[in-house]
Amino acid sequence: MRNSVKYINCNDLHILGMVEGHVLEKHPFYYPATILAFVKKGAIHLDIDNQETIVQRGEYVLINKYTQGLMHKSWTAEEGEARIFCIMLEPKFVEKVKQSFHKNQATQIVDKASIFILKRNHILKGLFDSIATYVEEGQELDTQLVELKTQEAMMGVLKFHPECISFFEGDADAEKVDIRLVVENSYMFNLTVQNLAELSGRSLSTFVREFKSIYNNTPHKWRLKRRLHQAQEILLSTQRKPAEFYLELGFESLAHFSRAFKKEFGLTLTDFRKNRIVD
Repeated sequence: MRNSVKYINCNDLHILGMVEGHVLEKHPFYYPATILAFVKKGAIHLDIDNQETIVQRGEYVLINKYTQGLMHKSWTAEEGEARIFCIMLEPKFVEKVKQSFHKNQATQIVDKASIFILKRNHILKGLFDSIATYVEEGQELDTQLVELKTQEAMMGVLKFHPECISFFEGDADAEKVDIRLVVENSYMFNLTVQNLAELSGRSLSTFVREFKSIYNNTPHKWRLKRRLHQAQEILLSTQRKPAEFYLELGFESLAHFSRAFKKEFGLTLTDFRKNRIVD
């Protein structure tokens, strides 16, 4: 089973369907927006402040924005893979939920948590069933309907877990965060530069100007180079075939990945691996 990633852009939401059949090492995670995730197979291991939380098969979890930590996935021999679906709730979407939710229903406000395991309910199940059908079977997905279903699901979450209102605090305009944290933890996602600017709490022009001052490159060129150098590391340190990992790096086709790799390194993927073996 090879690893794969399916990315869906739904305006104020971003959806990832992830399959891992090859074990990946612990890797850092950070995202400046709240994440709602469902574990269909396997488990997610989240290490935050030296405390591990395991999200088991069939469970739903909210991960608060600006949470930093380490992540890896595991699965049983019977499962054969991990299969995870994530919805990244952008600030504008969160604001819609806040406006629809009557705060006086939230009677138990707790300190802002990093992670919250949610009770299973039919609203969340219906939402992720529709996403899974699209990702796994290639059926057409109505992005506007998904946004409405997600908003309904979040309203249901707040009804069952009023203490989760802390996950929806803050204004629609994101706080300014370190650009490096945003881009270096999302380079494998096909987010637009506008998306990245909004997530960093900056205007598009300010984001591009600050990005160039840090990386001396445009966001598009930097992201492509970062993906290619990550591919180089995988080829140097593992026996995985390019077809097994190009999607998880954000490339939409193997052909595009192959062309970009040769242009960057002057060798085809096959020749690069042969030279590595000889060396």
